[in-house]
Amino acid sequence: MEEKKNTGVDPELLFLLQDTVTAGVNEGVKRAVEGIEMQKALADKIRYDNRIRNTKLLLSNYRKFKNHIRTATYTEEQLDTAETAEILDKLGMRLSDEYDKTVVESILKSKKRTEIILQHIETILDGYILQANKRDDIELKRRANVIDKLFRKGKKMDQIAKEEHTSISTIKRDRNRATNEIAVLMFRHRSA
Repeated sequence: MEEKKNTGVDPELLFLLQDTVTAGVNEGVKRAVEGIEMQKALADKIRYDNRIRNTKLLLSNYRKFKNHIRTATYTEEQLDTAETAEILDKLGMRLSDEYDKTVVESILKSKKRTEIILQHIETILDGYILQANKRDDIELKRRANVIDKLFRKGKKMDQIAKEEHTSISTIKRDRNRATNEIAVLMFRHRSA
């Protein structure tokens, strides 16, 4: 049997001190958990905002991507058979021999990356428009039409507003809402 030593501390004071420390630790843990949850929520919001921003950039540059692919000077086969100096000369570029091959390879990679990005955008837009047309939702169909006309066909907002028999502010709202919906599709994570 263990003997209790008399430490000279009042047992009630010791109990009160222990209770206060326990309550303080619990409150600290609770606030730490809340802080972590707030940081996670902020990170999710930032990630979502970046998706929206990136989707807007991709959609607004859609026609430039198409033009880049159409006007790219060389195909892969042409780059394989042409002389590097000839390619650079046609592009109006003069570099030293050690960088020539790197520049030509970079041009080809840029075209390929643009093709991949463009294909992804087109797949997402096709799917979005197809789903909108299948559903019995007039506003969703209008949003899909706005996106198609604005980004694929390059029409101006006032022209689309006339065609859709609505106001420019409605077209802007449709564009923004559709962009948010498309962002979810564009950047969704696939599990392996």
